[in-house]
Amino acid sequence: MEAASAEFVAHGYRHASVDAISKQTGIGKTTIYRHFGDKAGLYRSVVLGAVESLQEPPVELIGDRRKPALVLRDIGLRALSLFLRPESIALHRMVIEAAPLFPDLARLVRERLTEWNLEAVTGYFSKLATEGVLAVENPEWTARQFLGLATHGNRFLLDPALADAGERKRMTEETVRLFLSGVGGD
Repeated sequence: MEAASAEFVAHGYRHASVDAISKQTGIGKTTIYRHFGDKAGLYRSVVLGAVESLQEPPVELIGDRRKPALVLRDIGLRALSLFLRPESIALHRMVIEAAPLFPDLARLVRERLTEWNLEAVTGYFSKLATEGVLAVENPEWTARQFLGLATHGNRFLLDPALADAGERKRMTEETVRLFLSGVGGD
């Protein structure tokens, strides 16, 4: 699986070679095909395994009584840090390249990794809107927007220089200020 993952990351799905994986691992192509069915089955297995290993449990936010700025700073920083793991960036790049062929896998990566903790963030925004703390009409859309801002969209998928811990903190604090100024929070 490591050799297959490295091959798909290096060459993308279209140009990855089962021959190269076979040569690198010493496992015959027939055995690989027997186990995975075809190159697409191997790719699916690599992506599903990567999602499983990178996935983090959601954080409960509903009971958090701190100011929204502090809660969002913590969740934004965590989302950014999870997204910026080198394995996560490599997986996102790999899945984007093959998204036209595997749209279900692209959705899975977005749901489980890119929009990490979406359900909890949505619930938190819904609670704050009900309490009149934030002016939020659609909590799920707002949560998607916040997580997109927190992870800085596709910037880090395109830019090989990843932010260090200090830069991540600064970027997250700026994101929270910008976000809260749009939804009426402090």
